[in-house]
Amino acid sequence: MKRLIEIIVWPLVKFRSLPYKTKTRIYGFTFVLPWVIGFIVFFITPLFNTLYWSFSEVVIPDEGGRLAIFMVSIISITYSTKC
Repeated sequence: MKRLIEIIVWPLVKFRSLPYKTKTRIYGFTFVLPWVIGFIVFFITPLFNTLYWSFSEVVIPDEGGRLAIFMVSIISITYSTKC
């Protein structure tokens, strides 16, 4: 039990002995971290989805739809013409 308490308390003791500049960097990072996570989830992810859909070609035949990725077909055409 004592060893478990030492393992839990050790980061707090270690944090107290850090220099002031390092502590302020850790505080700053933890302050900005929620914004960074929100930026990635709510901006970067939809941006990549938009780019994916804008470079795709949607074909809707009578029997159903399919998605053909436009950039992959361009890359395969350029590689097949060079070979």
